Amino acid sequence: MKVISRSFICLCLAAVRVKKPLFFAAALCFCILSASAAVRAQTTSNLQPYIVPRGGWTASEPSLSLDASCKESNGTITNTFLHHTSSEDSWAERLSGGNEHVWVYWIQKLQMQKGYCDISYHYLIGPSGTIFEGRKGGIKIKGGHIEAMNTGTVGIAMLGNFDNSIPTPAALLSLQKLLTWLLLDNGLEPEGLNYVKNGYYYSPVISGHRHMNWSPNVDNHTPCPGNALFNYLPSIRQGVNNRIRNLESSYLFKTASSATVYRVRNGVKNPFPSAYVYNSYYGDRWDYVRVKDSAFLSSYRTGGAIPFRDGTLLGYSDRPWDGTIFVVYKGQKRAFASWSYFLELGGRYQLGYSSGKIMRVPGGVIDQIPRGPDMVNIVNCSNCSNT
Repeated sequence: MKVISRSFICLCLAAVRVKKPLFFAAALCFCILSASAAVRAQTTSNLQPYIVPRGGWTASEPSLSLDASCKESNGTITNTFLHHTSSEDSWAERLSGGNEHVWVYWIQKLQMQKGYCDISYHYLIGPSGTIFEGRKGGIKIKGGHIEAMNTGTVGIAMLGNFDNSIPTPAALLSLQKLLTWLLLDNGLEPEGLNYVKNGYYYSPVISGHRHMNWSPNVDNHTPCPGNALFNYLPSIRQGVNNRIRNLESSYLFKTASSATVYRVRNGVKNPFPSAYVYNSYYGDRWDYVRVKDSAFLSSYRTGGAIPFRDGTLLGYSDRPWDGTIFVVYKGQKRAFASWSYFLELGGRYQLGYSSGKIMRVPGGVIDQIPRGPDMVNIVNCSNCSNT
């Protein structure tokens, strides 16, 4: 965007120097169209990090005789699940001698020997930060990484054991880049929840394998992706959220004559209905907003109003007698059954909830948000203590 912005400024300055009104109008129009084209051209394809293709680690072709999942559609993506490879593929690490390409090769080899039609994960990330393409067909094909809940989910495996330590800085950076691309490409919020198909429960958009322990469909619980990585999930979500918000900051506009801020995506401008909604995404960073003339903004089709960001925690700023805390998901507000439950979901469930993240908003604003099911319904299992 910096190069495009400089070009835009230079063209406009050139137009100002020309005294002929007709030429000035044409040049000014070209300036506006150039800026519009720059915003319309935004795409997530240029956010895709480099991914080593299957041929780079000498992958075997899928064997449909083992199971049928390798030809089944993954449907609409709702959740990503993080794994570590130590628990089931420690042999692969030993056989690889530390070579990540060979490590991935042996993971596929051993998993196919267990009856998988292909490697079970969609992506794998090594300690060096190298990202590997996993299951053939990518996220359009259903994976085999999570028991009975593969439809609509993306499996990402971190190579190594993360019971006692988190992945390397290089691996975490690659993970954030990969998740940023995947979530933007699928319209997902990093701190949101989604309903897991076939799992009959809600799970974070960025989940750990262990989050499936809360599903009523699971008998055998798992410690994956390891205690250390599981406990680090709130930081991963926050990091991805920050990356997405920084990327979006180039596409926030208003006119000098109006207080309404618009976010432009794919040729559509969507308004923020209030400063509170804007704050749920960008905090107090009003310096992100660029002032444009009305001709610039009128070149975009107007879409629906932007709701509070999924995962936003809300409390009343003007009703001291009402201590209800809500979390926003899919344009609805969901109340927590109790303060202890709020803390439990923030801690044991690793959603990252804390009192410091609660936005205090006037009751009139909160009242306008449709009310959904209370957050007590997020966990749907008879014994959630075994995580």
